Amino acid sequence: MNKALNSTFIKQLIDSDFLFSKSLSKKENVNSIDITINLEKNNKFHILDIFRINSSLKQFIRILQLLKINKNFCINIWCTNKFLLGLIDKFVIDFSLSKFVVASNTFPKINSLDKKINFLFILGNPWTQKSDKLINTRILQSNVFLVNKLNFNSEKQNFGVYKIQNDLSDYKKLIVLLVIIYNTLNNK
Repeated sequence: MNKALNSTFIKQLIDSDFLFSKSLSKKENVNSIDITINLEKNNKFHILDIFRINSSLKQFIRILQLLKINKNFCINIWCTNKFLLGLIDKFVIDFSLSKFVVASNTFPKINSLDKKINFLFILGNPWTQKSDKLINTRILQSNVFLVNKLNFNSEKQNFGVYKIQNDLSDYKKLIVLLVIIYNTLNNK
Protein backbone atom coordinates (compact mmCIF):
# COMPACT_ATOMS: atom_id res chain seq x y z
CA MET A 1 0.00 0.00 0.00
CA ASN A 2 2.77 2.45 1.00
CA LYS A 3 4.72 1.65 -2.18
CA ALA A 4 1.63 2.32 -4.28
CA LEU A 5 1.07 5.67 -2.55
CA ASN A 6 4.71 6.64 -3.10
CA SER A 7 4.60 5.81 -6.82
CA THR A 8 1.32 7.74 -7.14
CA PHE A 9 2.90 10.75 -5.41
CA ILE A 10 5.92 10.66 -7.74
CA LYS A 11 3.64 10.34 -10.78
CA GLN A 12 1.67 13.37 -9.61
CA LEU A 13 4.92 15.34 -9.20
CA ILE A 14 5.84 14.54 -12.78
CA ASP A 15 2.35 15.40 -14.06
CA SER A 16 2.38 18.75 -12.24
CA ASP A 17 5.73 19.87 -13.74
CA PHE A 18 7.17 20.12 -10.21
CA LEU A 19 10.35 18.36 -11.32
CA PHE A 20 11.02 20.61 -14.30
CA SER A 21 12.71 23.97 -14.22
CA LYS A 22 13.47 26.63 -16.78
CA SER A 23 17.03 27.47 -17.63
CA LEU A 24 19.07 28.41 -14.56
CA SER A 25 21.29 31.44 -14.26
CA LYS A 26 24.95 30.98 -13.36
CA LYS A 27 24.32 32.37 -9.84
CA GLU A 28 21.94 29.56 -8.94
CA ASN A 29 23.68 26.49 -7.62
CA VAL A 30 21.45 23.44 -7.70
CA ASN A 31 22.42 20.22 -5.95
CA SER A 32 20.58 17.87 -8.24
CA ILE A 33 20.90 15.82 -11.36
CA ASP A 34 21.21 18.31 -14.16
CA ILE A 35 19.71 17.04 -17.38
CA THR A 36 19.14 19.70 -19.97
CA ILE A 37 16.64 19.24 -22.76
CA ASN A 38 17.04 21.63 -25.69
CA LEU A 39 13.72 22.00 -27.45
CA GLU A 40 14.61 25.11 -29.39
CA LYS A 41 17.36 27.70 -29.23
CA ASN A 42 15.86 29.69 -26.35
CA ASN A 43 14.00 26.90 -24.53
CA LYS A 44 16.03 24.88 -22.07
CA PHE A 45 14.55 22.82 -19.28
CA HIS A 46 16.27 21.10 -16.38
CA ILE A 47 14.97 17.97 -14.75
CA LEU A 48 15.53 18.11 -11.01
CA ASP A 49 16.57 15.14 -8.90
CA ILE A 50 13.32 13.23 -8.30
CA PHE A 51 14.63 11.48 -5.18
CA ARG A 52 15.73 14.70 -3.49
CA ILE A 53 12.46 16.48 -4.33
CA ASN A 54 10.43 13.47 -3.17
CA SER A 55 12.36 13.33 0.11
CA SER A 56 12.04 17.06 0.83
CA LEU A 57 8.31 17.08 0.05
CA LYS A 58 7.78 14.11 2.37
CA GLN A 59 9.56 16.07 5.13
CA PHE A 60 7.24 19.00 4.41
CA ILE A 61 4.15 16.77 4.60
CA ARG A 62 5.36 15.20 7.86
CA ILE A 63 5.76 18.65 9.39
CA LEU A 64 2.19 19.48 8.36
CA GLN A 65 0.94 16.19 9.83
CA LEU A 66 2.74 16.97 13.10
CA LEU A 67 1.10 20.39 13.21
CA LYS A 68 -2.32 18.90 12.49
CA ILE A 69 -2.00 16.46 15.40
CA ASN A 70 -1.29 19.29 17.85
CA LYS A 71 -4.18 21.42 16.48
CA ASN A 72 -2.83 24.66 18.01
CA PHE A 73 -0.47 25.88 15.30
CA CYS A 74 0.23 28.64 12.83
CA ILE A 75 1.91 28.38 9.42
CA ASN A 76 3.73 31.65 8.75
CA ILE A 77 4.64 32.11 5.09
CA TRP A 78 7.33 34.70 4.37
CA CYS A 79 7.48 35.77 0.73
CA THR A 80 8.61 39.07 -0.81
CA ASN A 81 7.17 38.39 -4.28
CA LYS A 82 3.90 40.38 -4.47
CA PHE A 83 2.35 38.14 -7.13
CA LEU A 84 3.01 34.95 -5.14
CA LEU A 85 1.83 36.64 -1.94
CA GLY A 86 -1.45 37.61 -3.65
CA LEU A 87 -1.84 34.03 -4.89
CA ILE A 88 -1.27 32.69 -1.36
CA ASP A 89 -3.76 35.15 0.15
CA LYS A 90 -6.43 34.23 -2.43
CA PHE A 91 -5.90 30.52 -1.81
CA VAL A 92 -6.02 30.94 1.98
CA ILE A 93 -9.28 32.90 1.80
CA ASP A 94 -10.97 30.69 -0.83
CA PHE A 95 -10.15 27.46 1.01
CA SER A 96 -10.80 28.77 4.56
CA LEU A 97 -7.24 28.32 5.80
CA SER A 98 -6.95 31.77 7.44
CA LYS A 99 -7.26 30.13 10.86
CA PHE A 100 -3.94 28.30 10.26
CA VAL A 101 -2.00 30.23 7.59
CA VAL A 102 -0.60 33.77 7.73
CA ALA A 103 1.35 35.19 4.77
CA SER A 104 3.55 38.27 4.93
CA ASN A 105 6.20 40.09 2.89
CA THR A 106 8.23 40.83 6.05
CA PHE A 107 9.50 38.60 8.82
CA PRO A 108 6.30 37.44 10.57
CA LYS A 109 5.40 38.95 13.91
CA ILE A 110 5.30 35.94 16.20
CA ASN A 111 4.44 36.32 19.86
CA SER A 112 7.03 34.30 21.79
CA LEU A 113 4.59 33.93 24.72
CA ASP A 114 1.93 32.37 22.50
CA LYS A 115 1.43 28.64 23.08
CA LYS A 116 0.96 27.91 19.37
CA ILE A 117 3.47 25.84 17.44
CA ASN A 118 4.82 28.17 14.78
CA PHE A 119 6.01 26.87 11.43
CA LEU A 120 7.91 29.31 9.21
CA PHE A 121 7.78 28.61 5.47
CA ILE A 122 10.20 30.85 3.59
CA LEU A 123 9.64 31.30 -0.14
CA GLY A 124 12.62 32.58 -2.10
CA ASN A 125 15.41 34.59 -0.50
CA PRO A 126 13.86 37.44 1.46
CA TRP A 127 17.12 38.37 3.19
CA THR A 128 20.73 38.91 2.28
CA GLN A 129 23.74 37.00 3.55
CA LYS A 130 24.67 39.98 5.75
CA SER A 131 21.42 39.70 7.68
CA ASP A 132 21.56 35.89 7.88
CA LYS A 133 22.70 35.77 11.52
CA LEU A 134 20.14 38.40 12.53
CA ILE A 135 17.30 36.43 10.94
CA ASN A 136 18.43 33.19 12.57
CA THR A 137 18.51 34.96 15.94
CA ARG A 138 14.98 36.33 15.35
CA ILE A 139 13.78 32.85 14.44
CA LEU A 140 15.13 31.39 17.68
CA GLN A 141 13.85 34.28 19.82
CA SER A 142 10.37 33.87 18.33
CA ASN A 143 10.25 30.20 19.38
CA VAL A 144 10.03 29.01 15.79
CA PHE A 145 11.53 25.56 15.70
CA LEU A 146 10.13 24.32 12.39
CA VAL A 147 11.47 26.14 9.35
CA ASN A 148 11.25 25.14 5.69
CA LYS A 149 12.70 27.03 2.72
CA LEU A 150 11.80 26.87 -0.95
CA ASN A 151 14.44 28.32 -3.28
CA PHE A 152 17.19 27.31 -5.67
CA ASN A 153 20.17 28.37 -3.61
CA SER A 154 22.57 25.89 -2.14
CA GLU A 155 23.54 27.11 1.32
CA LYS A 156 26.57 25.98 3.28
CA GLN A 157 24.96 26.52 6.68
CA ASN A 158 21.38 25.43 6.94
CA PHE A 159 20.94 25.83 10.73
CA GLY A 160 18.64 22.80 10.87
CA VAL A 161 16.28 24.19 8.24
CA TYR A 162 14.39 21.84 5.95
CA LYS A 163 14.78 22.68 2.29
CA ILE A 164 12.78 22.18 -0.90
CA GLN A 165 15.00 23.09 -3.82
CA ASN A 166 12.90 24.38 -6.68
CA ASP A 167 12.19 27.36 -8.90
CA LEU A 168 9.70 29.95 -7.68
CA SER A 169 9.45 31.79 -10.99
CA ASP A 170 6.84 29.20 -12.02
CA TYR A 171 3.70 29.82 -9.94
CA LYS A 172 2.43 26.26 -10.60
CA LYS A 173 4.97 24.97 -8.07
CA LEU A 174 3.49 27.18 -5.38
CA ILE A 175 -0.01 25.95 -6.25
CA VAL A 176 1.19 22.34 -5.83
CA LEU A 177 2.54 23.21 -2.36
CA LEU A 178 -0.65 25.04 -1.38
CA VAL A 179 -2.72 22.02 -2.45
CA ILE A 180 -0.41 19.77 -0.38
CA ILE A 181 -0.98 22.06 2.63
CA TYR A 182 -4.75 22.03 2.11
CA ASN A 183 -5.00 18.27 1.57
CA THR A 184 -2.76 17.43 4.54
CA LEU A 185 -4.60 19.73 6.95
CA ASN A 186 -8.06 18.60 5.78
CA ASN A 187 -7.31 14.89 5.54
CA LYS A 188 -9.35 13.08 8.18
